[in-house]
Amino acid sequence: MGMLALLMVLPLALAGTGCAPGATPTPTDGGATPTTAPGSPTSGPTPTPGPALDLGPYRPTAEEKALLEAELRGAFDFFYGTANDDPASKGYGLIPDRMPGGEAISSIASVGYGLAALCIGAERGFAPEADLRARALGTLKTLYDNVQQDHGFFYHFLDRKTARRAWSSEVSVIDTAICLDGVLMAGAYFGGDVQARADEVYQRVDWPWYASASDGKRFSMGYSPEQGFFGAWDMTAEQSMMYFLGAGSTAHPVPGSLFYGFARPLESYGGLPNMVRSPAGSLFVYQFSHAWFDLRHTKDGQNVDWFRNSTIAALANRRYAMDQPASLGTGALDWGFTASDGPNGYEGGYGAKPGGGSTDGTVAPYGAAGSVVFAPVQSLRTLMNMKETLGAKGLWGAYGFQDAYNRSRTPAWIGPDVIGIDKGVSMLMIENYLTGFVWRTMSGIPAVQAGMLRCGVAPADEVLLSSFEEGADGGAPAFAKTERATGVAASGAAVSVARADANRGAGALRVAAEKDGTVTFALADGALGKLADVPFGFRLSAKGIAPRSLSVRLLDATGGAVATLAAGDAAEATPSAYGEGWTDLLWTVQEPGESLGIGRATAVEVSFGGAGTYLLDDLAFVDRRTRAYDVMVDGARKVGETARFVWQGFDPLGRPLAVHTVRWVSSASPSGPWEPIADATGAEYAIAAADVGRFVAAVVVFAVGEGEARELLPAVVSEPSGKVLA
Repeated sequence: MGMLALLMVLPLALAGTGCAPGATPTPTDGGATPTTAPGSPTSGPTPTPGPALDLGPYRPTAEEKALLEAELRGAFDFFYGTANDDPASKGYGLIPDRMPGGEAISSIASVGYGLAALCIGAERGFAPEADLRARALGTLKTLYDNVQQDHGFFYHFLDRKTARRAWSSEVSVIDTAICLDGVLMAGAYFGGDVQARADEVYQRVDWPWYASASDGKRFSMGYSPEQGFFGAWDMTAEQSMMYFLGAGSTAHPVPGSLFYGFARPLESYGGLPNMVRSPAGSLFVYQFSHAWFDLRHTKDGQNVDWFRNSTIAALANRRYAMDQPASLGTGALDWGFTASDGPNGYEGGYGAKPGGGSTDGTVAPYGAAGSVVFAPVQSLRTLMNMKETLGAKGLWGAYGFQDAYNRSRTPAWIGPDVIGIDKGVSMLMIENYLTGFVWRTMSGIPAVQAGMLRCGVAPADEVLLSSFEEGADGGAPAFAKTERATGVAASGAAVSVARADANRGAGALRVAAEKDGTVTFALADGALGKLADVPFGFRLSAKGIAPRSLSVRLLDATGGAVATLAAGDAAEATPSAYGEGWTDLLWTVQEPGESLGIGRATAVEVSFGGAGTYLLDDLAFVDRRTRAYDVMVDGARKVGETARFVWQGFDPLGRPLAVHTVRWVSSASPSGPWEPIADATGAEYAIAAADVGRFVAAVVVFAVGEGEARELLPAVVSEPSGKVLA
């Protein structure tokens, strides 16, 4: 998701990442970070942090980085080296579902990951770019001309040579979506005729057809010619990508309300905060959409931060591994309960609490590799342990890690195959962790931008007026409407949505002006309440008009001015990263909103000077604070275990955010009062006997910037651990 004038940073911190702590630890908290933990302001002074640590964002060691790059290269070799490379074959470009035990059968999802692998390979120089581009173009031709499909949706499994349906597999909406992610990425990366072919494949998909059996409110689970539609996506799982892609289509879109049609049960495990859980608790469901879509520092229309949710899921999976009987061979360095091969064959029900729960001890390396963006320290240490203890015994092969292992068997069972979708999520998440390349490429695609906005997924620090995307409904934020316009042409559509020329997404506001004038946008009730006590800014994107001719006012119910932000020449103006010819403008207000009477604002007025036709897009208020958010303790619940904290950071200027000082504290209540733990000032804390029956938290001071410009932020008390057990 693009931040436009804002720059987002993801510090790869002491023990992982997450999102925003609020007054109560729920998965929907994601706003302003408090300076103290729940209960602290009224129950006693915040403890003074310890000595300066000056810990920068976590970076992998040379050995960890080498392992990640070896696994990434192994995954590329799987997708590139096993694909059908016979140009005369109907199945050119199709990739096996698994190897070596399934060479004849392709999965359509493997093809999607394979298209992403071609982009990664070109970026990293794994093979000549011309060869990779030709492979991408040929694969897209296969998908459009040869692969068996229905209404644009592909069959789950295919004969790798004929491209026809294999077995009695279903027409799969989720596997089609994974394939389309790769299709769109390849089109965006290689451009030209690859882009044209990618658009054909994507726009052919008739998304409403797959939702028709459930009155258009949910996607069906599957379809086959023999039984028609069956089931429904009525639970939290890996399906976010389906809604984004379906809502972003220009040929056959579905409304963004489908994104709010599935159950979102809340549950917690292991002393971690509540999260929206899936039925089985399988780790892949918290990874697959995130591998493609950058959901860092975003919220949806029901205030859920899905990146934070997946962070908690990864930490809970590890906690569950630690809580299993020792006989299963799982633990802090052996976790990753997720759909995979097992000693008795493929098992889609492997998972952890909250949700289902695996009991036979089978662990998949992609569980940790696919979580590296959420919990890098835990994931990296786990992957290193897997390689060091089982790599030479067969867990490491030609394509990197094998699919799964189980230490409870004697000798340890190691899966004989690798599975395409599992290698794929490892490859994408490692690339995102190291470079952000997949996220960056996908975030620049108009269909992706439009789809996420239409589903109400937007930056957490924005109060979005409008991106002029039709179909933002069903739980999405209440976008402002264009209430009135003056100074515009009297004939024709003087103020209209332009569909063909947008900055971000698919729509923009087209204004045809005969003279100086204004366009006024009504605000939803209480829309600006979150900005009442913070410095804020207002941004928009413009095309075809000089920035200096624009100015912005906040109006009250009488039409009077609550505040004049500034003229256009006072705004920060930068070329847009998205639409050619667009300029991003950001007006910064240093005073807190309340001092300007922002609570009385009912409308925003954008004034322009001069006649002409121009475009406006992506109007939003933004919270301009630098802060850490989602600071929480990672799961240490027993004496002798090590407590760590996880966090993310955000700085509008893109400056690095780092941990400066830490003090560990404890309390008899999760809401305080908090008491300092003697000599506990480091990045980690070993739980002591004195902590039994109490809760542990970390008081952290973060620093932003470098050198003389460095600033210390107010102390933040993390969301606490669960009650410590003996």
